[in-house]
Amino acid sequence: MAGVVVDLAATVQWLRGVEPYATLIPQLLEQGEKVAWTPVEAAWICEYLSPSDQSLYDGLFQALEFLPITAEIGKKAGSYMSAYPDPEILGLECALTAASAFIYDMSLWTVPDCRKYYPMNDIRFFEP
Repeated sequence: MAGVVVDLAATVQWLRGVEPYATLIPQLLEQGEKVAWTPVEAAWICEYLSPSDQSLYDGLFQALEFLPITAEIGKKAGSYMSAYPDPEILGLECALTAASAFIYDMSLWTVPDCRKYYPMNDIRFFEP
């Protein structure tokens, strides 16, 4: 596997201890698999953390690889948003996360109910 980008929904499920995220993310990390997130997920998580939860945020940065958003990712995200202009279907956050998975040649892991926010057909979803 080339690695997996964990989106916000999957990250939250992991933090809440929901299966299969609570078990599989640590297993993948222990097996040396590349498990990553983007500044999009970092910003969303940071928005909801209380000051007492700062160590949790720091732990995420230590556990997951951080993928920078590049100009190439911005361009790809823009092409997704152009193809799906309705923000109810595709928002900037999901476009950037999907573009990151595409450009870094990684699978995208989200919760099943959130796949509808990734309508593009050129990304791979992680199947646990």
